[in-house]
Amino acid sequence: MKKQLIITAFILLGFTANAQLLNMDFENWDSTDVGYPLPDNWVIGQGTGQFGIYKDNNPQNGAYAMTLSRWYYYTFDDAVQSAPAPFKPAELSGHYRYTDNQIVQGEEEPYNDTAHVYVFATKWNVQSQQRDTLGQGSLDLHGAENWTFFNCPIYYTGNGLPDSVTILLAPTERHLNSPNGLCLASTDGYCSFFTVDNLSLSETVTDVAEKPADRFKLYPNPASDELYVGTNNNMQTYGYFIYDAMGKRVGSGNLGTENRQVDITGLASGLYTLTIYENYEATTLTFVKQ
Repeated sequence: MKKQLIITAFILLGFTANAQLLNMDFENWDSTDVGYPLPDNWVIGQGTGQFGIYKDNNPQNGAYAMTLSRWYYYTFDDAVQSAPAPFKPAELSGHYRYTDNQIVQGEEEPYNDTAHVYVFATKWNVQSQQRDTLGQGSLDLHGAENWTFFNCPIYYTGNGLPDSVTILLAPTERHLNSPNGLCLASTDGYCSFFTVDNLSLSETVTDVAEKPADRFKLYPNPASDELYVGTNNNMQTYGYFIYDAMGKRVGSGNLGTENRQVDITGLASGLYTLTIYENYEATTLTFVKQ
């Protein structure tokens, strides 16, 4: 079964939980409903949990960790949890391993798959009856045989206080609609094993390094259909978010090494900001949609 991971579904459709974030150390598992272990309080595989979710017995601390994986070229399991935010979170930290993540496509040279961490701080908008994204963080994680610490800062576009936070973990760049490819070395078709343990949200303020605006160029501006993003580093992949004049997130995506175009055909005419993320740094640019 081929499935697409649509990150905005959990944010814009108002997916919420009734308690604070729980089981962040993946110690609690239950197999009552489905017949195989799933971590409590986490939504796995957009509710399916049929492929590549493991109760890992080699944790960073405690008794268990959680492993997500990719299956062949067309499916994978992601993990999502949302809950009310008791404070304005500044970053998500944790420990991970990432192994057997080489992918091969046809006659091309193998490439390394990438795991992803996302955090969204949102607030319910009574007028629009959907969630506005006040802050977000994203982090690419690369191969690591041993337990490795990570932290994912959350960048805010305003001073509002969120009422909910969502964490999304993905073991492969397949959720970014990357080209299909097969596992170079697999176990029954599984690879890109993304093991996570001991996650923690912090309210410690993280200084955000704002890159100079001339780091990137947008053209044409104003634009009607597509924006082109120029940069002096064409080998780097970037993530981006689009916000309207009210601060509501209206678009997101990734800028690849061969695709620097941003489709804005679905946007109404007006003023927007494009925030581009590179590791822990952000660049914000404005543009006009005709």
